[in-house]
Amino acid sequence: MIAVWLAFSLTFGLTTSFSCPDIVKQSCQCFTIYDNYARNEARHYVNCSSRDLRAMPYMDFKTGTRIHELLLQNNSITSLSSENFSRKVHIRYIDISTNPFVYDLEKKVLKNNIVGLKIVIARAIGLNLNNISALSFVKDLHVLEELDISRNLEYVVSMMPPLFIENNLYALKKLSISLCRLQDINAHSFIGLNNLRELDLSSNYLNKVPRALKRLSLLRRLNLRLNDITVIYHGDFKELRCLEELDLSRNLLGQIEAFRNGAFLGMENSLTHLTIQGADIPLIPSKSFSNLKRLKSLDVSQNKITFMNSSSFLGRYNLENLDISDNPWLFDNDMFQGLQASLTSLSMRKIGVSFMPTLPLQKLTKLLRLDMSYNRISTLTNDSLTGIHARIMNFSNNKIRHISPQAFSHYRLPIAIDLSHNAIETLDFVFESRPCTIYTLNISGNGFLCDCQMEKLINSKRVEQLSGTCIVGDKSVDLLNQTVVTEMERYCGRSERTLCFWWVPKSKASPTTYRNTVLIIFMIFIQGLQIIDFSCTYLYVCTSVL
Repeated sequence: MIAVWLAFSLTFGLTTSFSCPDIVKQSCQCFTIYDNYARNEARHYVNCSSRDLRAMPYMDFKTGTRIHELLLQNNSITSLSSENFSRKVHIRYIDISTNPFVYDLEKKVLKNNIVGLKIVIARAIGLNLNNISALSFVKDLHVLEELDISRNLEYVVSMMPPLFIENNLYALKKLSISLCRLQDINAHSFIGLNNLRELDLSSNYLNKVPRALKRLSLLRRLNLRLNDITVIYHGDFKELRCLEELDLSRNLLGQIEAFRNGAFLGMENSLTHLTIQGADIPLIPSKSFSNLKRLKSLDVSQNKITFMNSSSFLGRYNLENLDISDNPWLFDNDMFQGLQASLTSLSMRKIGVSFMPTLPLQKLTKLLRLDMSYNRISTLTNDSLTGIHARIMNFSNNKIRHISPQAFSHYRLPIAIDLSHNAIETLDFVFESRPCTIYTLNISGNGFLCDCQMEKLINSKRVEQLSGTCIVGDKSVDLLNQTVVTEMERYCGRSERTLCFWWVPKSKASPTTYRNTVLIIFMIFIQGLQIIDFSCTYLYVCTSVL
């Protein structure tokens, strides 16, 4: 609990106790956090979670007490009624998850005893979602914005009834009914949720896109992952004209015509993020995507895509992020046709390649991030990265043994590289590159010895942000372990230092970056630029896009 207090304190501010009724203090912990982001507002927390409670503590709070969060999860509480409250109390958030309430939830119990309730978490409490009155305990919570009734697994729900039609949850914006064994949903199930923005129906048994979604015209995010949907039909999302994020991952979309004409009709001017991960799709459904004009991010990883060609990504969109990892596809030099001037981030993890696909990557002129981790690449030659514009690169968990000293020589701005968990033999590629080329480098798990090569890498400061490990005897230690560094310096001497002036564009710089920049400028000023003449120091001015 001390760790929880510390985490809250670092995020929000000072933590103190506040006056709880004695009967509450016997079972719960009461504390106050002063929120630094809300004008030092005092937020009261009552934590009764994981206390092996058989009954809810009597909420005998003084009139006017405002509780930010009441946590009751992970107990054995069997009932919740008005008898648990002496008077109405202001509570913003309540979590009653993982308690065996079953039917002992009094109708309108929260409305009758709590004021200002915005969030209710009620996971795994034994709700029977076949029962149209299952949610009567949240009835008339007119300001409720979030409701989570996930993991209510006791009953198979063959057809979820209109649970919300009479509960008057007018302000509800976020709803989760994940992992509830839903097989189908009544077309009227979501009547009354006119303001809903986020809906999670993941991890159920739905075999088609529910018709009930058509009533949710303001929906922004929809999660349908881990269901049994086999076909996306024409107009399934037709009324969702505000939908921005859609997740169809882990469904059964392996048939050739799983995406029918007009599958994404209605979302042409709204959808920005589409995830179809691990759904067994055999090819990119290019025709279905082509009219999604606002699409920025596409994840089709972990599928069975065997081929991509010049027409795979031709459409009216300007895709910025693409994940095609873990697919058994073959390379085509024109496979990224249509993405040349827009794609900034590309993930190709675990695609089984033993070489860099240089030619297709060279055409991505805006590429900034490239993830080639978990492949079988063994060598980075002088030509492997030639013409590739990415400056943040992940080559971790490959089989790289050799990197040409000139592999990164064509870069004129700083780069970030993750080379962890390979079998690299030498760091010449760092020392042979133009000074201040590598801003961030991770070499963990390569089996390097803590020798003079490591001392030079650490003390030369040719890398601004260095992380990794080296081996002493039979132990792997952190590169920045001061005891080990001191021992290497005693044996090898201290290498000359390269001082790089890293400049970060204003839009991406953090306060820490600016402080460091000002400090460097100040150091140069007070030395009258004589720092350049220090026998152990070289000065370079570099710009960074990282």
